[in-house]
Amino acid sequence: MNRPFLAAVAGMAFLGTTVGAYVVASPGGEEEVVQVVETATPTPEPSATATPVLEEPSPMPSPSEAADDIFVPEGGVTYADEVTGVRFSYPKDWVIDPDDGTKGRTRIASWDIANWQTSEYPPGGVLIDIVRIPPDHAGPRPADATDTTLGGARAWERVSPPGPDGAPWARQHIVVADLDDGSYMVLAYFEDPNSDETVLLEVLESFRYSD
Repeated sequence: MNRPFLAAVAGMAFLGTTVGAYVVASPGGEEEVVQVVETATPTPEPSATATPVLEEPSPMPSPSEAADDIFVPEGGVTYADEVTGVRFSYPKDWVIDPDDGTKGRTRIASWDIANWQTSEYPPGGVLIDIVRIPPDHAGPRPADATDTTLGGARAWERVSPPGPDGAPWARQHIVVADLDDGSYMVLAYFEDPNSDETVLLEVLESFRYSD
């Protein structure tokens, strides 16, 4: 299925922490005294140099190692998307438009998109697309993107300013994880540039890759 690439993710980087542990070996033992005409003074052995032992950074867990218990916000429901191969939670009073294999995305919105007859978003409207992009369609990471995670995998995120003239959204927040089987993207559009991102953060926190 041909899925377009759209040029996000809660800007937290979980990096392995390098901890330096220093081990010092001190030679010891008593000197043996030998009675001779001239008593040679033994040359003391040099002290061992302290050698730093550095731990390797903790590896990022693979998506399959992410917690199985999916986060479900209060008043939320969980949706398992068989087409994109992911699971996530969203508010039960939101509307979902699942991917039937032809749309290239699963969409959730804060209003009734089934009867959406205009290009304009309602005041305060939020729309979120969940997309799986084949490896040969994935685009490069933007230079101004920042590190984050998505479903336990390393990812990047980017917040865009208002779209082109006529666009119904005033802010766009993208989170993308590039995996071996393709890229997974959560793409949120906000009608109000100052809209609350609570629901987007809940989707990101509950995001899991299906086995």
